[in-house]
Amino acid sequence: MEINDSPIDPINLILRSSSYTKSNDLSHTKFNLTFDLYQPIKAYDNADIYISLDSFQFTNSFYTINENNCIFCYKLDTSLVTTTLLTYGNYDIDSLLVLLNTTFLNTFVFTYSEITMKITIASTTYFKLIDNGINKNIYELLGFNDLGTTTFSLSCTSQYIINLMSVQQLQITTDLNLDSISLKGSTHYNVLNTIQVTSKPQEVQTFKNNTMFKYRLNDKVINSITLTVLNQDYLPINFNNIDWFASILFTFSYKKTFIPTNNYLSVDNDSQMQYELMREERRHFLEEIERYKKNI
Repeated sequence: MEINDSPIDPINLILRSSSYTKSNDLSHTKFNLTFDLYQPIKAYDNADIYISLDSFQFTNSFYTINENNCIFCYKLDTSLVTTTLLTYGNYDIDSLLVLLNTTFLNTFVFTYSEITMKITIASTTYFKLIDNGINKNIYELLGFNDLGTTTFSLSCTSQYIINLMSVQQLQITTDLNLDSISLKGSTHYNVLNTIQVTSKPQEVQTFKNNTMFKYRLNDKVINSITLTVLNQDYLPINFNNIDWFASILFTFSYKKTFIPTNNYLSVDNDSQMQYELMREERRHFLEEIERYKKNI
């Protein structure tokens, strides 16, 4: 439900990626930016600040092969491990096969089945794909396990279908301290919202928050806000210098007092059973009194 029970006016913060105060990544890919506010946003002692990502607009300018999946690592028979850095770019399956077969000329032959949508790699020398431990290999894109292959062979076909959509989601995170929870055993991120990428390359996509959900902020004074845009694996996204636009909404609500439920109304089975037994005993007691009165 909408929380708007205080006379404090809401604040709508409009951000454009090129208007940042500080870029927090050396490559300046516009995925991690800090914006200083003209004046601070402050919480009153009797009110909380709530935040939501109201809208986000971006251009699908993400490369198929990028900083997160550009490594092809393999070992030929008894030779040393070879690591090859693939050329960044936006590829369909045909141009990807041209890139791979050109890059690994006289070493591998890459073919693709339109029926199974899987890649087959063949060689005249026994080989296997190796995980280099950096987690930036191309195996998931090609349909192979992230750890590569387990045995040497002259040919191997991917276990899964190809996935040329390297960026499937945008995780819009912030440095502000959201009152939120994360999954057990996972890294906690302050995620304002998740956007599923549905646009084609070079198309503009607009996200509009149609829910009324907001996060309560644990910060009492906000002088700046940092937005970090990550992919589905929480890895940095390269916007290739194309601007994105965001609208951040701050609202204020009076603090509420939590009133615990009555113990007799507990959903605990034992307590509920005891309560029902007490009700039944009282009913029998009252019936006995009524019968006694009638016999007097």
